[in-house]
Amino acid sequence: MIGTPDVEGVELFDRSTMGMVPLRVEVWEQFIFLNFDAQAEPLASYLGKIPEQARGFQFEGLQFAERRDYVINCNWKVYVDN
Repeated sequence: MIGTPDVEGVELFDRSTMGMVPLRVEVWEQFIFLNFDAQAEPLASYLGKIPEQARGFQFEGLQFAERRDYVINCNWKVYVDN
């Protein structure tokens, strides 16, 4: 993103508070992990033994298979909890 065009005169829009923030990005196998906390422990520490336990999986063959959307007339927390 280069800028914020067409926001001149928008009430309460302050460019100095609307900027992009740096994210910590690490990759394990085919997965990309984003962390908003630059001081967090490294991904390898967080994953612990998972890479060793998952050694038999063939991650390189993973591909998107399906997406499902549900429209449910309730609070999302009610749906997730039940």
